Amino acid sequence: MKAGDKVGVRRPYGNWWPFEETKGKKVTIVVGGIGLAAVTNILRYMLDNPSDYENVQLMYGARDQDLLVFTSEYEKWRQMGADVHITCDRRAGDWSGNVSMVTCFFNDTPSPELKKIEIPEDATLIMCGPPIMIHFCGLDLLKPGSSPRTST
Repeated sequence: MKAGDKVGVRRPYGNWWPFEETKGKKVTIVVGGIGLAAVTNILRYMLDNPSDYENVQLMYGARDQDLLVFTSEYEKWRQMGADVHITCDRRAGDWSGNVSMVTCFFNDTPSPELKKIEIPEDATLIMCGPPIMIHFCGLDLLKPGSSPRTST
């Protein structure tokens, strides 16, 4: 860049993570893209304090494997007790994992490669990601017939 060039800055959106309110409960984290960076600390905290959380699920998706972040952590999180599910919107390179939008983990969209993941009815839901992902997750999770969930 040179002097006088403009820089765009987009601030984080959303609100606080409910540490105290989630203690003793099941927690499901649904995240897209680099939004995983924003939830990694709460996820690590929950996994470091397993007696405070009954069950921790992570559903994470990115456009393709090159955009997945914290890839070296997934297996560690599983070994620490998290139920970790990863997907990419499209197959690229040597990606052999799930291919679907992150919402397909829990909605009724048929995906031959993807097993539907049950979100416990009494789970606290934490979401972070692009606004369009948040929008469609909200539509799926709060549609008629679904149980309302605490959403942060």
